[in-house]
Amino acid sequence: MGRFDEALAEIKRAQELDPLSLVINVSLTRAHLLKGDVNTCIEQIKKLIELHPNYAPNHSFLGLAYIKQGRYTEALAEMQKAVKLQRSSDSLANLGYANAISGKQLEANAIIRELEGRYAKREAPGREISAVYAALGKNDQAFAWLEKDFQVRSGDFSTITWHPTLDSLRNDPRYADLLRRMNLSR
Repeated sequence: MGRFDEALAEIKRAQELDPLSLVINVSLTRAHLLKGDVNTCIEQIKKLIELHPNYAPNHSFLGLAYIKQGRYTEALAEMQKAVKLQRSSDSLANLGYANAISGKQLEANAIIRELEGRYAKREAPGREISAVYAALGKNDQAFAWLEKDFQVRSGDFSTITWHPTLDSLRNDPRYADLLRRMNLSR
């Protein structure tokens, strides 16, 4: 819903109740990233990586934070670590996004093909494919994949309201239309 201040307050309260929870701490770093506090996100995610070096989402979120700072080489390295730890559709999509943002179109397109294959087997949501297309500047393809998710009522679809890999689509009228049809208009 884009209510990041409220989310951050709730997550901080959860952390007070369970300070060692990995999920809560990852959520806290994500909230800082979404709120635009990239430095705090990086500081906290590095601490989490020290405690949980083999948890792939930590590396993905660090990579997303590095992208926000324009540190593409470091972002790619973190995304590659995430994929090595867990070759999930999410980690692949983040790597594809990082490749596209970094100008590595061949690598990004190879990941799109892999994700499309996973989508055909119901192992990846269209939102993840859309993110890579968006980073490549191929907004028509990005929205086509978002529309597929909308039509099948993908459980992952609601993440379009906050996922940073879709930031470049937010000013397109098709994005507002999707939110309206989801009853999530801002």
